[in-house]
Amino acid sequence: MEAAALLAWKASLDNQSQSLLSSWVVGSNHCNWIGIGCNKAGKLITHIDLESYGLRGTLSNLNFSSLPHLLSFDLTNNSVYGTIPSPIGSLWRLTHLSLSANRLSGTIPPEIGQLSYLKTLELHENKIGGSIPYEIGLLLSLIELTLNSNNLTGSIPASMGNLVNLTTLHLYENHLSGSIPEEVGMLRSLTDLELDTNYLTGSIPASIGNLAALTTLQLYRNHLSGSIPKEVGMLISLIDLELNTNNLTGSIPTSIGNLANLTTLYLYDNHLSGSIPKEVGMLRSLIDLELNTNNLTGSIPTSIGNLVNLTTLYLHRNQLYGSIPEEIGMLRSLIDLALYGNNLTGTIPASIGNLVYLTSLYLYENHLSGSIPEEVGMLRSLVDLELSTNNLRGAIPTSIGNLAKLTTLYLFENHLSGSIPKEVGMIRSLVDLELSTNSLTSAIPASIGNLANLTTLYLFENHLSGSIPEEVGMLRSLVDLKLSTNSLTGAIPASIGNLANLTTLYLFKNHLSGSIPEEVGMLRSLVDLELSTNSLTGPIPASIGNLGNLTTLYLHDNHLSGSIPKEVGMLRSLVDLELSTNSLTGAIPASIGNLANLTILYLFENHLSGSIPEEVGMLRSLVDLELSTNSLTGAIPASIGNLANLTTLYLHENHISGSIPEEVGMLRSLVDLKLSTNSLTGAIPASIGNLANLTTLYLHENHLSGCIPEEVGMLRSLVDLKLSINSLEGAIPASIGNLDNLTTLYLHDNHLSGSIPEEVGMLRSLVDLELSTNSLTGAIPASIGNLANLTTLYLYENHLSGSIPEEVGMLRSLVDLELSTNSLTGAIPASIRNLANLTTLYLFENHLSGSIPEEVGMLSSLIVLDLSVNNLTGSIPSFAKSKFQTSALDFMVPSIVENQITLLDLKVGILHSKEIKTLILLTVEPCLRILELWSACTTESVKCHGLCVPEEVL
Repeated sequence: MEAAALLAWKASLDNQSQSLLSSWVVGSNHCNWIGIGCNKAGKLITHIDLESYGLRGTLSNLNFSSLPHLLSFDLTNNSVYGTIPSPIGSLWRLTHLSLSANRLSGTIPPEIGQLSYLKTLELHENKIGGSIPYEIGLLLSLIELTLNSNNLTGSIPASMGNLVNLTTLHLYENHLSGSIPEEVGMLRSLTDLELDTNYLTGSIPASIGNLAALTTLQLYRNHLSGSIPKEVGMLISLIDLELNTNNLTGSIPTSIGNLANLTTLYLYDNHLSGSIPKEVGMLRSLIDLELNTNNLTGSIPTSIGNLVNLTTLYLHRNQLYGSIPEEIGMLRSLIDLALYGNNLTGTIPASIGNLVYLTSLYLYENHLSGSIPEEVGMLRSLVDLELSTNNLRGAIPTSIGNLAKLTTLYLFENHLSGSIPKEVGMIRSLVDLELSTNSLTSAIPASIGNLANLTTLYLFENHLSGSIPEEVGMLRSLVDLKLSTNSLTGAIPASIGNLANLTTLYLFKNHLSGSIPEEVGMLRSLVDLELSTNSLTGPIPASIGNLGNLTTLYLHDNHLSGSIPKEVGMLRSLVDLELSTNSLTGAIPASIGNLANLTILYLFENHLSGSIPEEVGMLRSLVDLELSTNSLTGAIPASIGNLANLTTLYLHENHISGSIPEEVGMLRSLVDLKLSTNSLTGAIPASIGNLANLTTLYLHENHLSGCIPEEVGMLRSLVDLKLSINSLEGAIPASIGNLDNLTTLYLHDNHLSGSIPEEVGMLRSLVDLELSTNSLTGAIPASIGNLANLTTLYLYENHLSGSIPEEVGMLRSLVDLELSTNSLTGAIPASIRNLANLTTLYLFENHLSGSIPEEVGMLSSLIVLDLSVNNLTGSIPSFAKSKFQTSALDFMVPSIVENQITLLDLKVGILHSKEIKTLILLTVEPCLRILELWSACTTESVKCHGLCVPEEVL
């Protein structure tokens, strides 16, 4: 019966598995079969041990009821798949069941609880899901239970507390949830409890303190919360305690000091607070202490110096303060010390030099001060030294040259001064050297050329001077070289061409001179080349075209001359090309159209000439195109409409002519368009209304004609619109009222006619409105009073009529109001008194009548007031006399000819004008508009409107 059951199961396995069980044949003694063990009588099968036989198949065809005498069943490390059959519960004599390291799925059958003699149950490393059955608590003889590394869900059953003989419980690496049951504390025989890497929540039960035999407790990588129970201190057999990567809060219990056998303590990646208890110093067996990435405060306890066996000390990423204790130098076994990311102050203790086995020293991101101790040079095992981002001062000690094994040296972001010691060149294992963002001075030592393994050299943001040493060219392993933002002078050495592995070269913001060496073209691995903001001269070398991997080329802000070489078009990986602010001449090469990946092209502020090449339209990845401030001529190419990703187009300050192409309207991503200060003619294309994302539109200072298209009103994102100094005609379109984000509207110096549309009052974000020097007619619309943010209103030099609307007084942010040289009539509105921020009020050359309102005297910020050449009557109001006396206002003295003001009032004004620096005489004569009081007349008298007023009168 037993042999038949096994042969039937063999037949269900795959062919290769059957061949591995070749001894299993009908008629042979089954007790001699491979993997089969029988009782002493040699008849009954008691053991099946097929561990690591490479078997592939399921258990569904194994008749367990035919194996009633089986004591041990081990299929560990095979490829058994499918589910664990429920009839396995019929193996009632079984003491050892191991199905681990297979591909089993499904759930643990509750019938497993029938195996009452079972001592070992190993189901780990499968794909078993579902919950742990409650019936597992019936296995009272169980000593070892390993269900780890499966897909188990649900909570840990409380019935597990019945397993009083259990020594090993492994449930780690599942998807278990819920809290750890209190009943775990009943497992008093337990030596190894591993529940890590699950989704367990709640607090660690205090009952865990009952597990006096426990040597290993691993609860890490869960979502446990609450504090660490003080009862942990009762686990006096504990060797390994790992509670890291949870949500534990509160302080570290002082009872932890009782764990005299502890070698590993991992509490990192929690939310623990409070100070590190001094009792930690009682853990004299401790080898690995990791408390990092918490919210621990206070100082590092001096008792830590007692931990003479410690090899790893991680306290980083906390809020520890105070100094590093001298006692740290007593940790003579220490290999790895990480205190970074705290608020530590004071100096680095000289005793650190005692740590002769130290390979890693991480003190960065603190507030350490003082100098780097010479004793650092005694750490001859050191591989990684990181002291960056502190307040360290003084010189880099020459003893650093003793650290022959050092591969990483980070001293950046400190206040180190003095020169880079030549002894740095003795650290021949160095791979990464970062001394940036300090106050280092003098030259880069030539000995740096000895560092043949160096891949990264960062010396940027210091005060280094002198030339770049030729020896830099010996660093043939170098990948990343950053010497930017120093005071380096001289030429870029030709030897730099030897750095065949270099991907990044930053020399920007220095005082380098001379030409860019041809040898730069040998750096074929280069990805990022930044030589900007120097004093480089000469042409851009044609050899730059060899840099096929280059994505960034910054040569801007130099004195480069000559033309842009056509070889630039060979840089097909280029993303960002910035050649601006040089003295480049000649045409933009057509080959630039090859740069299909280019997103940024800056050629502005050069002396480039010729037309913009049609090939620019092939740069379909382009986001930012700035060709402004050159001498470019010809028309804007229609091909520019292909640049669908373009957000910025700056062509201003050139000599571009012709019309704005309709294709501009295809640039639907455009945010910023500046075509100003050119010689553009023709109409503004209606297609401009398609640019829905446009915030800035500058077309001013051209020769544009025709009307402002209604479609401008479709630019609802527009913030800044400048169409001034052109030859635009027709009316201001009412659709302009749609631009509710507009802050600046410049339409001045055109030939616009018609009235100011009421819709202007809808521009409630408007700050600056300039419509001056046009042929606008009609009244100023009352709706203008809605513009609460307006600071500047220029309507002068038009043909506006009607009265100044009372609503002007609602413009409480207004600073500058200029309505002069129009045909305005009626009185100055009293509401003008509300304009408390007004500094300039120009109403001259109108037909205003009535008296000057007393309310003008309430404009306390007013500096300039010009009411001349109107039909104002009455006397100078009392406020004016007061203003003269306090000299708070350079009052515009009214002409005795142009306004009907009495001579007596004029004299009163002059009599108190001694402190006035400027008198603006409001007469028809332009030459007397502004009169410098102390320079325009003799020392004896001041000439006022053709009359000499004796100085003593003044």
